[in-house]
Amino acid sequence: MIEMEYNFSKRNESVVLDEGKYNGHDYIIMNVHHDHPCCYIIIPNGNKFYEVNYDNIPLDCHGGLTYGSHCNPKSGKEDSNWYIGWDYAHLGDHTTFDEMFGYGIEDPWHRYFTKELLCDVRATIDELIKLGSSND
Repeated sequence: MIEMEYNFSKRNESVVLDEGKYNGHDYIIMNVHHDHPCCYIIIPNGNKFYEVNYDNIPLDCHGGLTYGSHCNPKSGKEDSNWYIGWDYAHLGDHTTFDEMFGYGIEDPWHRYFTKELLCDVRATIDELIKLGSSND
């Protein structure tokens, strides 16, 4: 597990903070452009939510689902899995936008730690299971 780092000077790279399996579901936690974290759950073929538009999956994750695609967020290439995910770039979430626009102020928004993100991933997977998602 790598700690989340907000760093405008590294904005051209994205980093996998953690990945693994929880209750039968694979997940990926990423630091996108060193600006904000994103979390993804991998939905394999045969799962109830495979290729379901994320707007039609009633999950209560942070800010709601914002991603659904065959595009692997780590590689940027399509594969046979369906990835659903959400971001932490909403009002109240820290991003490096202040640095980008030269405001030069310390914002009051929440900066996430990787352990917090993992707790959110686990809670979302538990919710998926309650909705009938199974990878068996």
